[in-house]
Amino acid sequence: MKTLTSLILRVACLLPVSVFATEVTPELIADLTLVEEVRVSADGKWVSYVVGTESGGEGGRAMELWMASVDGAPVPQRLLPNRNRVSVARWSPAGRLAVVAQSEDPPRRRQLLLLEPGTGAVRVLVDRFEGDSLEWSPDGRQLGFVRSENIAPARKRPAGEPQVLGPAREGGGSVSRFHTLDVATGVTQARTPLTHSVGDYAWSPRGDGIVAVARPTGASSRPVVTILPFTSGVTPRELWPVEDQTIGLAWSPDGKTVAWCGREFTPGSGQLVLMNAEGEPRPRTVQADFPGSLHHILFRADGRLAFGAQENLRVGIYTVAADGSDLRADHPAASFAPGSLGVGSFTKFTISFSADGSRVASMVSGPREPANVIAGPWRGHLSRRTDLNPAVAGLALGAVEDISWRSFDGLQIHGFLVKPPGFDPAKKYPLVVEVHGGPRRSWWATCFLNSSHWAQWLASQGYVVLMPNPRGSEGRGAEFVRANRRDLGGGDWRDVVGGLDHVLTLGYIDPERFLVAGWSYGGYLTAWGIGQPEGQRFKAAIVGAGIINLFTRGGAAGGWSDNHWGDPQAIWRHAQEFFNRSPIAHVSRVTAATLILHGDNDGKVSHSQALEFHNGLRTMGVPTEARIYPGEGHNIGRRDHQIDLLNSIARWLRTYVPADGAAKSSGIPGR
Repeated sequence: MKTLTSLILRVACLLPVSVFATEVTPELIADLTLVEEVRVSADGKWVSYVVGTESGGEGGRAMELWMASVDGAPVPQRLLPNRNRVSVARWSPAGRLAVVAQSEDPPRRRQLLLLEPGTGAVRVLVDRFEGDSLEWSPDGRQLGFVRSENIAPARKRPAGEPQVLGPAREGGGSVSRFHTLDVATGVTQARTPLTHSVGDYAWSPRGDGIVAVARPTGASSRPVVTILPFTSGVTPRELWPVEDQTIGLAWSPDGKTVAWCGREFTPGSGQLVLMNAEGEPRPRTVQADFPGSLHHILFRADGRLAFGAQENLRVGIYTVAADGSDLRADHPAASFAPGSLGVGSFTKFTISFSADGSRVASMVSGPREPANVIAGPWRGHLSRRTDLNPAVAGLALGAVEDISWRSFDGLQIHGFLVKPPGFDPAKKYPLVVEVHGGPRRSWWATCFLNSSHWAQWLASQGYVVLMPNPRGSEGRGAEFVRANRRDLGGGDWRDVVGGLDHVLTLGYIDPERFLVAGWSYGGYLTAWGIGQPEGQRFKAAIVGAGIINLFTRGGAAGGWSDNHWGDPQAIWRHAQEFFNRSPIAHVSRVTAATLILHGDNDGKVSHSQALEFHNGLRTMGVPTEARIYPGEGHNIGRRDHQIDLLNSIARWLRTYVPADGAAKSSGIPGR
């Protein structure tokens, strides 16, 4: 006990002062701990995971590798204590960990390491590692990864000579090839031909090839699920042309079945498609009527296909037989209420099994739980193996309630309502409508306490927050996801307005103090909404990384028009419609005081969109401010920037719609 107490005290001394606070502050939010890379060892005894803060400095987030017992004892231990930039950790069948981490010594570089957890021994396998998607071979002798290679060196363009982007463009180019590293000898080999560029992949159960979502080099056609054998002279075998964005691939233990999981964008293409690895591929959609959205797939040792899936507001673990039949809710989403499996972004969500399938681990969060590791027996109760944010238990957070309403066409819409701490139903409160990104994203039962989920921060300032999941959100099945296809700003915005009207009937919302806010797609719908007739109801708005001009944004971003309109040429064929669906086309009707937030290195939505909206609002006399964060991408990552963002939001709301007083007029008459 004395040793454990000493360990706790040593850890406490290293924690930021903000974790001991009892009220929500931007500093506390920026210092919260998140978790990713949750993996169970092959023998089922240990679970490894990477923890990092919500924010980072100029060098990025601190990321540490830890290990805990699947059965709950002893105390979790940190691995590689001298390295604070760990990004990947994978268990071998023999119980070793392949780790991608930043070097200890300058110049800082990305290294591939082999770690013996029992002894702490570390061997550098590759001093400058440039691969991605690291996975062990089934026999544990090789590590597979994808690396980009130049097809031919590009000609160096003399100064002053124009860059050519057309069909006669300069030579060069690259292809993503699958490589293997022999752990014993250190020999690296390119295993796939230059004719195919590899994306998502899965090892063959025999280790003699991979199946990959591969695009023929130089082709503009869609990628194809392709078996790429390592045997020289054997032709790659195409199974199925992919018609949607890929979430993952899996290959059954008996080698007979390949499973593909996608994002529900394309009509006629299911979330889950099975195909034969031998003989006729016979691709077939299975579980087409599953009432949720899949996030991660993998085959278990018993041959059943497991997947993490969101059903409405929560995520659980389900399995089907290898032929796609016999759906079982092994750990149903409702069993994790009031929280859910998952932490932060589902792009990093994982489920991991021991080699025999008897142990499982994942990540979990909830209204008062930003992130933890959960693990245990597959046929039993899963328990938390970490307590990563103990200070949150002492915070004054708002109550979170599930809520639903009928939209204009009778469609049931779901979401959350977050109330301020000390909520009194006899009082009148201002309401913030916070719209999620995506649109194929959703609000789900996690902790709404970070730099992109503002609900608890807003509630701490005295606001009630409505978090709607309008049509187009995930978690309700493919038909619901596609319900706003070719209709951005249409039915989805009316769903939001319906939620606003529903909350008004509860009796404690002040109809003169409405605000709307959102990031990415949420920023688009916010900017769009305040320019619509209903927009006059909102006194203030927060537009984060939003699309303001669909025509200029869609024209510069490949694949965007295809995903949301089902036609890569739609933006050029229907230019006027795209402009009419753009917030900038309706800026003359905006009266809400608008704060605009954006990163100047956003590769998804250029910050020129923010400048365009800010200029339009300012010209029309609408109170507006644009805060452009240097070096930031589509999400704001630096600690000082996150703190500034949260403080700016609170300041803006206090100025125009104070929680304890009348809303301030923007000075703009209704238009």
